[in-house]
Parts: sequence; structure tokens; C-alpha cells
Amino acid sequence: MMLRIMVKKEGIFGYTEVKFTPKHLETPAWVVIFTDHVATLNMHGKIICFLIKSKESAESYNQYFDLIWGQSKA
Repeated sequence: MMLRIMVKKEGIFGYTEVKFTPKHLETPAWVVIFTDHVATLNMHGKIICFLIKSKESAESYNQYFDLIWGQSKA
């Protein structure tokens, strides 16, 4: 399984394909999409996390991810 991740800074990642987000698409939140779950984490200040269990939401977030992925640089 290949992990696709978008980051703001360069780092070392094994078994991943990494792209860098354009400045206008950066967000302080982390979004993790897996199976039929979407986890959103705000890592600035007080850490806040919420989890959505919904196949439809996970598919929607995956489509959004693919859109941003296409606009990001390798």
C-alpha cells in the first residue's frame, strides 16, 4: 500500500509519495482519511480532534484530496 501525503516542508518518508501544497491551499488542520473514516485534527494551540464515520464523507474527502494532489508539486 502506498501512502500519499502532502506536506509544507521537506522531510524523509519511506514508502510514500510526497507532494508540497501551494501556499494558498495550506491549512492548520490535519485530515486523515481511512476506510470509511475521516479524522480532522487541529494541532495549533489546544489540540482538537473529531472523527467522522461515514463512507460518503470519506469518499467526498478523498475526491477533495485528489483535487489538491493534482495542484501540488512533487
